[in-house]
Amino acid sequence: MNKKVAIIGAGYTGLSCAKKLCENGFDVTIFEATNEIGGIAKCIDCYNTKIEKHYRHIFKSDRYVIKLIKELGIDNRLKWNETQMAYYSKDGIYKFGTPISLLKYKPLNLKEKIKFGTSIIKIKLIKDYKEIEKYTANEWICKNCGESVYKKIWKPLLVSKFGDKEKEISMSWLWGKIKLRSSSSTFKGEKLGYIEGSFDILTQKLKEDLLKNNCKILYNEKVEKVEKNNDSYIVKTRKIKR
Repeated sequence: MNKKVAIIGAGYTGLSCAKKLCENGFDVTIFEATNEIGGIAKCIDCYNTKIEKHYRHIFKSDRYVIKLIKELGIDNRLKWNETQMAYYSKDGIYKFGTPISLLKYKPLNLKEKIKFGTSIIKIKLIKDYKEIEKYTANEWICKNCGESVYKKIWKPLLVSKFGDKEKEISMSWLWGKIKLRSSSSTFKGEKLGYIEGSFDILTQKLKEDLLKNNCKILYNEKVEKVEKNNDSYIVKTRKIKR
């Protein structure tokens, strides 16, 4: 019996799942509500150059996508570039993100620098977010670094991202961000992966691979209901007119 699978959404999760299913003999149909695939990794044309609609990069810990890029034969396009990070304060602009740059960061005094540095190490050593889930970022940082470090470093960053909700953000969220970025960082700094030519290269390669394996991609098909019918399911869609 032919095993049929419906996938809702042609973002990278849907596309990569479809790839594995097709390779294992499934008959796959992807329902995409827009007229493009790629999800939040979609690109736009700008002077004959593809540019991601949303800022996108790969971390060293993203082993699955790195493996996928190799499988699709475009690993020569994966470039690991050093990030250039700086922090602006009333005293000026300072490089930030390495132990050396921390030592040179004038807005923090020596005691604050030590507290900040040791707190980052402490965060990296936490293996389970549940250990800190009960704390907000504000509570944990003030407890481990002091209020002055929070006000000088973390508060401006959290306010810029979350506005007046800054004191409500869970420490587990901040832990996740630091753990993720630390996977791509060394003593010398951070390197992030970018696809030369934009992530559209990966999107189109995925599409080629899927079509070669008889995967069906239906565009402008919005899934409105999935109904169970005995041992199977019926996907009901509505055609989007553009």
